[in-house]
Amino acid sequence: MNEPIRQLPYRGKNIALVGMPGTFKSTVGKLLAKSLIGMTFVDTDILYEEIVGETIKETFAREGEEVFRKRETEVLETAVKAKKQVIGTGGGIVLTEANRKLLKYNCFVVQLTAEPETVYSRTRVSGRRPLLQDATPRSIAEIYKVRKPLYDEVARMTISTDYKHPRFITREILARICDD
Repeated sequence: MNEPIRQLPYRGKNIALVGMPGTFKSTVGKLLAKSLIGMTFVDTDILYEEIVGETIKETFAREGEEVFRKRETEVLETAVKAKKQVIGTGGGIVLTEANRKLLKYNCFVVQLTAEPETVYSRTRVSGRRPLLQDATPRSIAEIYKVRKPLYDEVARMTISTDYKHPRFITREILARICDD
């Protein structure tokens, strides 16, 4: 996977990866961008920190989730304006209707899924995710229950990441995109 192998059949559209934290959106996004000619990767959480000048955790602590979600929409608007990008999104980006519209109309959206136990095991050591700080597999399942219909609303394809290496997930996305 060192050489770009394919051109994106959806000319002019970015690819966006949505899903719960810990579903490999960033890891797969980077691999996917390297595999597609002329594509670059952008992570909305990192872009948020660059644009806003503080971490998401700091925004949550200082100003709350509502302010964060408003700024997150501005960051997503910036991300989708650029062309030839694979965009890794924050897990809750679909909670805002404006974000769902931005994703649906500007991107080919791939939903990455994982069981709550998998998400828990992959995210429990990270301090970057304010909503999962004290999470359990049960609380993760509750969050996913709310978000799943919103992920489904925007996604053109869904891929499970349970028990799969990110390179295999990337190959699966490439195969399905190029067949679509």
